[in-house]
Amino acid sequence: MRFRHWCAQRTRWMKGHMQTWLLLMRDPLATIRDMGLARFLGVQVTLGGSLLASMLHAPIMIFLLASALAGAPVASWSAGLLGAGYASVLLAAIATLRRPSWAALVTPPLYWPLLSLAMIRALWELKLRPHHWAKTPHGFALQSTAPSAPAAPLSLHAAAEARARSRHAHRPASVRQSWTGR
Repeated sequence: MRFRHWCAQRTRWMKGHMQTWLLLMRDPLATIRDMGLARFLGVQVTLGGSLLASMLHAPIMIFLLASALAGAPVASWSAGLLGAGYASVLLAAIATLRRPSWAALVTPPLYWPLLSLAMIRALWELKLRPHHWAKTPHGFALQSTAPSAPAAPLSLHAAAEARARSRHAHRPASVRQSWTGR
């Protein structure tokens, strides 16, 4: 997967997560009544926490690197936060994988700042282009390398009928007949 596709996909995910969280938080008291307090708090920790973490990964990493390079003492809270996050990812990778790969164990500190980039893009899109969803290619492994045969040209009437059939194919026959007259 190319970086631009990866970033567009993560941006779309983050934007969807933010829209979901904002919708739930439109009326927090009603959401608490609907979900119950325990589920509401669970959503805040999981969904809200992942959004907040995505926003803070890059700034914290930049702060830590700048402090280390300048020889300044590193704030214990930021080092502890990074260490706790990394430890939780390591434990999750070890617990869920039969044989954890070294890449899964070593790359999270490189991956997390990239999530911040996707989050910045998602914030920008949510503000300026709320209805835009970045399209990304799917199924690279499933694509055939053999060239496909050109389609036979259809008359305008045949093309319109084909579109109507495909548009209504999932509906029951009685509904299809009432809509298409067939």
